[in-house]
Amino acid sequence: MNLSRIARTFAALALTLVAFATTAGATAATPDDRELRVGAAAPAAIQYDETPCLGEWWHAGVNKVVQTCPDWGPAGGPWGDRRIPVYDIYTRQVIDTIYAPGDDWYECQAQLTNIEVFRYGSYYNDHWAHTKGDGGKWGWVPQVFFKGGGNMEADRKLRYCW
Repeated sequence: MNLSRIARTFAALALTLVAFATTAGATAATPDDRELRVGAAAPAAIQYDETPCLGEWWHAGVNKVVQTCPDWGPAGGPWGDRRIPVYDIYTRQVIDTIYAPGDDWYECQAQLTNIEVFRYGSYYNDHWAHTKGDGGKWGWVPQVFFKGGGNMEADRKLRYCW
């Protein structure tokens, strides 16, 4: 299948979703709009995520579709100033970091209930985002470092890994 055919297929799918949303009376994105994109129910939102990830784009450097997400790093944080940790979730070790001023790209998100909830200050979450750290290692970032939303919530628009 060539790239132009893939692009046409995605364009047709997007138009179908817009038509569906319009006929269903939707006027703006809601926390429930993830159901339309992934075909599975998302966790119910407790707090509306005002700064969700942006749309998908092709990152030629890693040969993957990714999304740009608003994130933050703590000043003078334990991983370096304004840096956020990238974890190997199997060893639960920090394997890399990302310099967070400005938005960064992520491949997808997952709710990882089989590991301990990540906590930083008053923030805590069991949702993680897959990405490549500044040092070149792939791993998982705790979503407590995503702007918007609340504790124990997924990003409203970042696609799910599985």
